[in-house]
Amino acid sequence: MAYLQLAHNEWDPKAKYAKAKVIYSFGREDEVDRAVLERLAKSISRFLSPKQAWEIETLTGEVSDDFQFQSSKRLGGAWLLDQLWRQLGLGE
Repeated sequence: MAYLQLAHNEWDPKAKYAKAKVIYSFGREDEVDRAVLERLAKSISRFLSPKQAWEIETLTGEVSDDFQFQSSKRLGGAWLLDQLWRQLGLGE
């Protein structure tokens, strides 16, 4: 019988190795609500890079066929607004 738990490793200076510390126990694997785990993964994915978040969405089956992340670029807010202003023809 297997149990699902959320854990992280903490270094034990006396033992000189990392020990797993259980943060939350979801219960028995055969009784766990998969939707709860999927919501948790989606919530955590907010703190990941776009590529890592996409990989998580792929694993949970929530990727839309209509959109696939290609790349991103950092742009200054003023430059972006100026380009939008010009493309929309608002200056004319």
